[in-house]
Amino acid sequence: RKIGLGETTRIRGNLDSPLLDLSWFEPGEESEEPAPAAPPSESEFVFDDTPVMKAADYGLDVDMKLNVARLDLGNTEVSEFELGVLLNANYLEINPFSLRGQTGGKISGMVALDSRGAKPILNFNLQGEELRLGLMAVEGQDPATFPPLEIELVLDGTGVTRREIASSLNGKIRIYQGSGQVASAGVGLLFSDFISELFNLLNPFAKSSEYTNLECSVTAADIVSGQVEVFPVILHTEQITILSEGKIDLDSENLDLSFNTKPRTGIGISAGVIINPLVKVGGRLASPAVELDAGGAVVSSGLAVATVGISLLAKSMSDRFLSSKDPCGDARKEIAKKEAAGN
Repeated sequence: RKIGLGETTRIRGNLDSPLLDLSWFEPGEESEEPAPAAPPSESEFVFDDTPVMKAADYGLDVDMKLNVARLDLGNTEVSEFELGVLLNANYLEINPFSLRGQTGGKISGMVALDSRGAKPILNFNLQGEELRLGLMAVEGQDPATFPPLEIELVLDGTGVTRREIASSLNGKIRIYQGSGQVASAGVGLLFSDFISELFNLLNPFAKSSEYTNLECSVTAADIVSGQVEVFPVILHTEQITILSEGKIDLDSENLDLSFNTKPRTGIGISAGVIINPLVKVGGRLASPAVELDAGGAVVSSGLAVATVGISLLAKSMSDRFLSSKDPCGDARKEIAKKEAAGN
């Protein structure tokens, strides 16, 4: 290890550890004293006007590598964790980034932010297969029940601020999951309150069970100049199938996403369980909102807004996926056909 102090702080070294315990980072029990109200946000955007190379302002010159044999995240563990960080006034690179799940599989990738030219350039790449991470697991859950994950994220963009980079992004997102159990409490641990509430709205069976028995899921999105086309998204559980598609504008950060839900054939639906056949989500990334809940009421400014969401779901495609015995397989074929046509 080397640490040099002066006009520029230089940090060099390699750190190897048999164990890194981050389980303490889990949200703790709520305090009896009410938390103070959060100050109002300075920006209505998730990607605000903060310069992307703000870290360079601190006069750091870093070249560090971290290797951890076992990383304890509280609700799950990973192994063979590798992280390399290279930072100077005009360049940030995280490479390598890789880890293995408890039962095998590997994820690896890199991110680079190069501001040696006129504008910073972002390159992001993440690949993984057969990885059982258990990010939506709870402590003590059998790792063999974690859904296996396959992931491909490729993103490129340029801009001085976070907003500029977001609105210039090009790339794709592909996330596939196989059969396994998703802990209802784990969804709340990993995602925001809104995502957790949306999950419960779309899947009312989650409220009455500790785990959701997932058969498979598919998430696909293509990004061109900051315009995200989300299609298809499939969540296929023991009781229901959910299909989603829509758009996200990373410049305005406006959301226009529709979710169509269909119960699986042959399942018994208990009294009080409400299946919402159509839910539309609008608003912005920083403040998403359910604009239509067909099982309840329109909560936006009228049916005219909701009709836009309904039209996003092409009926023939919707019926095909929701009625299929293998919606995830059909979705992957559709994605492969689309990618082949684009080459």
